[in-house]
Amino acid sequence: MSVSTPIEPAHAARAAAGRPGARQAHWTVGAERLLLAAASSRGPNHPDNEDAHSPIDQPTRLLVVADGVGSGALASLASSALVERLHQSLADHAETEADAHTDADADADASADAIRDAVLDADRVVQARLAERTSMPGAATLALCLRGRSPARWSIAWVGDCRVYRLPAPHAADAMAQALTRDDSYANLGEPMPAGGSPDDPARMVGNGAVFEPNVAQADLDRGEGLLLCSDGLHRHVSAEAIGAAFARHASLAAACDALVAQAREHGSRDDITVLALRRSAGRDDGVQQPASGGPSTAERTTRQRAGGRWLLWLVVAMLLLAIGVALAWWLTRQRDEPAPAPDPAPPSVRIER
Repeated sequence: MSVSTPIEPAHAARAAAGRPGARQAHWTVGAERLLLAAASSRGPNHPDNEDAHSPIDQPTRLLVVADGVGSGALASLASSALVERLHQSLADHAETEADAHTDADADADASADAIRDAVLDADRVVQARLAERTSMPGAATLALCLRGRSPARWSIAWVGDCRVYRLPAPHAADAMAQALTRDDSYANLGEPMPAGGSPDDPARMVGNGAVFEPNVAQADLDRGEGLLLCSDGLHRHVSAEAIGAAFARHASLAAACDALVAQAREHGSRDDITVLALRRSAGRDDGVQQPASGGPSTAERTTRQRAGGRWLLWLVVAMLLLAIGVALAWWLTRQRDEPAPAPDPAPPSVRIER
């Protein structure tokens, strides 16, 4: 599996030119669509992007954002190895669950157990990968979402300070995003921080044995709602209100992701920033929100055009039926009013004389 980072030259060139830097895709899941977008930006003080995230070019049931710990060794390797290993471990669970016929609660329990096992396995694997290159410790934090058998059911998990937010449906009365995770910081866990550290620093991470058990929860999505996974380079500088407003304001997920990255930079973020968003379709072929101008979206215009085309077709059919009815009535009227033809005169009788 190829782990996505934002350092591809073409991607950087698009962003530098002012064009959208986020990548967007849509997946078909049964009779539904999932819309996805991902954006990542290297911090101006970092030689490499130390974030990594799942690729979105092929449908999977797992989405991961990982943030390499900058104070550790080989942070970019730690994050990419973590994403790769999680996909390898949870791919087997996804195939097994697809063949199972259990209820929703049993599915959630099985997913939670599989996630916990996969994260603890990844802790050992990442540690071994780093040990091949250096004797110094390194690690990464993570947020993940694992889809159940329905696009409405998701298991979410996190270690450290990467976050998952619930995104409201387009045009919802409350456009604020809802945080579904709580950072594993020293402050939140009530643990003493190391010398020179901050209370907001992550106290749990993957790759150096500092994770005992990952946090796992369940999230149910109504139609039109979504999930946002992000590294702390975003959420330390952009509020939940601003995140929700970005997805309410922009017509596409990709545009909203780009806007959030730009807003975090404007607010002083010097860290790597990664944003991965998905939205469950609203049940019709729209999948996008209203543009900022307030005009109809492209999909809405298409829907209206299709409706107009159907009305035009019915009008043509009705006119043809009316014309046929008029012609038939005229023909019947002529048949009724036309005089009956006179009978042929009887031939004269002929006498034959013998």
